[in-house]
Amino acid sequence: MRLVSIVMPAYNAEATIGRALSSIVAQEAAVPFEIIVVDDGSTDRTPEIAASIDGVRLMRQSNAGPAVARNRGAAQATGDVVVFIDSDCEASPGWLAEMLAPFVDPSVSAVKGAYRTRQTALTARFVQLEYEDKYDRMARHAYIDFVARVLRNAGTPEAEIDDEVQRTFIVAARRLDDVRLGAEKSFLAQIALHLAAHARRTLARRREVGADQAPEPVEAFATPEQLTDQKRVRQTLDRLLGQMETNLRTVFVLHEFEEMNMAEIADILSIPRGTVASRLRRARSDFRERVRALDRASKLEENP
Repeated sequence: MRLVSIVMPAYNAEATIGRALSSIVAQEAAVPFEIIVVDDGSTDRTPEIAASIDGVRLMRQSNAGPAVARNRGAAQATGDVVVFIDSDCEASPGWLAEMLAPFVDPSVSAVKGAYRTRQTALTARFVQLEYEDKYDRMARHAYIDFVARVLRNAGTPEAEIDDEVQRTFIVAARRLDDVRLGAEKSFLAQIALHLAAHARRTLARRREVGADQAPEPVEAFATPEQLTDQKRVRQTLDRLLGQMETNLRTVFVLHEFEEMNMAEIADILSIPRGTVASRLRRARSDFRERVRALDRASKLEENP
């Protein structure tokens, strides 16, 4: 291994990034490393602090979220291995060496680190342990894939899904007292839908295309064989769902894809069951019409 690239996304992190970077500079590692900080449109002194530390390569972009920042840093990395760390974390002296050690085994392609807390108060330590235990228990169930599906089908940009999944569980861990026994799935869905709505609004603000510009045409598929291709089907489904009214899409996704009943959906969305039923009928009709339109476009493509 000739070089390691350490990538750190940062947004308004002036209170923590100095200590974070100093802990990386002080790493006890036998392999040389480069440090790439991608400032995600900070409005405070984050980029100035990063630029003041020797050995740091600073990149700047308009605010686009940590996932985009990480991807941009990785694209510019020149190391054989890319390591990610957040701007509010301080690496222990042997962190990098420990992260790289498993790569001695050629079958290892990725390694995940662990978080520790400096809090010494007994209550704070117990709270931290409780969060970690609850997260592990939720992770052992099929909730991570479930949350990812809800986020994706609710319109979260693909590049943001991993971060939003993590954020969903962080929010859930902070609200453990609100979770009713047996209602964990509904609780996570409610959080995920809220975060997806925020992600959609953020994406809308970033778009530079005028609102009066014609929407992107739906791609037509020439043969049934192409439609069976998993990637194309996923892209088609995402496009169809993305064209639906948000209120209708949410009910449709929870009922048809996540197989939740109307009572569960009503509870998650805090609306009457009758409203759920009405929206579901409209959503099914809307979806069927969009599928028919896609089918007509496909036939026109086959027989111009």
